[in-house]
Amino acid sequence: MRDIKDSEEIKDLIKKKEKKRINIGLFLLLPVMVTAVAVCVYWFMFSESSVNAQAGQDISQKILTELRREQQLLEQEKKRLEEYELNLKKWEAELDRKYSDYLQRLKILEEREGAFNKRVEDRVVNRQVIETYENIDPEQAAVLIRNLYSKDRWLAALILRKISGRKAGKILEAMIPLDKETSTLLAKEALDYYKPK
Repeated sequence: MRDIKDSEEIKDLIKKKEKKRINIGLFLLLPVMVTAVAVCVYWFMFSESSVNAQAGQDISQKILTELRREQQLLEQEKKRLEEYELNLKKWEAELDRKYSDYLQRLKILEEREGAFNKRVEDRVVNRQVIETYENIDPEQAAVLIRNLYSKDRWLAALILRKISGRKAGKILEAMIPLDKETSTLLAKEALDYYKPK
């Protein structure tokens, strides 16, 4: 479950990063568009008015100064965004490393859990108990396992799973006339118990 949450968090971070890149592109485009509009307005004003040559040069100088200032601002913003992108890449690498560590730890924990469950099973149901169920009549074993199932489903499924396949089949067959629903559930749980998760 934690694995899924981490995976979703990573996807969310990647989506946010992509949105920020789009926003950065639009942010960089905006000053250029504003400057272009300003140039067009000044050009229109210059061409429509009967301003002398000196006034035209003053306007051109102002436009040029404004364009240089805008260019400096754009370069500063570009540097800031490059630093931001570099930091994002560092964070992404760190997140990838932590996720990889998490997966390794999760694998180790799952292996330990499997080994622990095996030891618990071996202690709970030793071979002598299994042989007892295998050696009694299938009809009697069916009654015993059915009664055990009503009290401890996990243990009943475990015993049925450890009994030899042929004997377990006979016990389940004998259980069907007694309680069809329980025999079906027990068979399913005995099989599901060892399915990989």
